[in-house]
Amino acid sequence: MIRENVEQILEELPAGVELVAAAKTRTPEEILEAAEAGVRIMGENYIQEAERAFDAVGDHVEIEQRLMGGFFAAGDYVGIHKTDVYEDEWLSLDRFAVIEPDACWQLFNWTQYYTPESAVAELAEGGFMVAAMTGGLDGTPLADDSQVLGIIAEAS
Repeated sequence: MIRENVEQILEELPAGVELVAAAKTRTPEEILEAAEAGVRIMGENYIQEAERAFDAVGDHVEIEQRLMGGFFAAGDYVGIHKTDVYEDEWLSLDRFAVIEPDACWQLFNWTQYYTPESAVAELAEGGFMVAAMTGGLDGTPLADDSQVLGIIAEAS
């Protein structure tokens, strides 16, 4: 029933409007069902109440007090991190929600992944040519198993 309700609400929302769900009194299984149906922003009144849902959504969402060791704010906050991967487009989106006592804000970090060939093609499309390509930003030679791609490009 939760899945059907969430899907119906999401279909009816106008563009640019996001659904915010209150998880109060819901079981971890119900919270997980809502998350799997498309709810991306959920709230609890107290951090202690949110802890009951951590295990249920742990594989899907990372929720932590002072996420990333306090990286996002100097004071107390709860951070929520979710990564969406778009394999066909070679993209990923890391979404962070930071909930402070007096404020709530979000950060979106898109990452585009490239092969050496796709990087060369994209740069050429933008009017650049590759002068050098390495397997790291320190000049390490490019290898088949390189995890980093260093490129020096020039205007063509």
